[in-house]
Amino acid sequence: MANNDPITERNLALERMELVIADSGMSIPEFSKHIGLPRNGEFILPIQRQECGISLALAERICRRFPQYNMVWLATGFGSIYNESSRYRTIPYYDCDLDDILDSEKFVPKEQLQMFFLDDYDFAIRYPYYDMGDIIHAGNILFVKEIRPETVLHNSLNIVVFGTHAVARKVHRGTGPWVTLMTDREEDRQIVNVMEIRRVFNIKAMMTFIR
Repeated sequence: MANNDPITERNLALERMELVIADSGMSIPEFSKHIGLPRNGEFILPIQRQECGISLALAERICRRFPQYNMVWLATGFGSIYNESSRYRTIPYYDCDLDDILDSEKFVPKEQLQMFFLDDYDFAIRYPYYDMGDIIHAGNILFVKEIRPETVLHNSLNIVVFGTHAVARKVHRGTGPWVTLMTDREEDRQIVNVMEIRRVFNIKAMMTFIR
C-alpha cells in the first residue's frame, strides 16, 4: 500500500523490488540482464539509495518478463501483487524420456496441467533418471521454458539438447563459447561448445513428491 510520505514510499518501493528479485531466484546482475538492462545492475542503485521509486517504464519492463506481477502494484504499491488473469494457465505435461523431445511422434503430451503458475513455462516433464543425484531426484516434475543456447545463465539447471541426446544438467559458463555440463559427480562433467547445442530448456521450477 502506498503512503503519502515520500521517504516511506521509496522504502516500500525497495521492498517490492527486492521481493521480485528474490522470487526470481536470480542475482541482481542476472535479473538486470533478464529484463533487458545492462548486467551491472545499476538500475537498482537509485532505488536502494531511496532517490526514487519504481518508474512505470521499469515496472513495464519487469512485467513483460514476469507477467504474474501486477504492474500497478509494482510501480505504486496499490492493488494486488499478482495479476488475477495470469494466475491459472494450462501447459502440456509429458511422461516420457528426455530424448523424445527430438521426436515429434513420441513427444506427445500425456495430459494438460491447469495450475496456479507464478512463472511462464512451455511444458512440464517427468524426470525418470537417477544421474543427477540429489540435484534432481528421479520422478521430479520439471517445469521448463525454452531459451536460446547463448543466453543460458551460469550455474543454472537446464535440459540441454545436443547431438542425438537430451540431458538435464547444471550448466557452468566458461570462457568464450564453452560451457560445462555437470551432474553431482565430478567425473560426469562434459565440456561443450555452445554452437553444438541444438536447444536449451531452462528448468525454472521442480515439483518433488514426498514419500
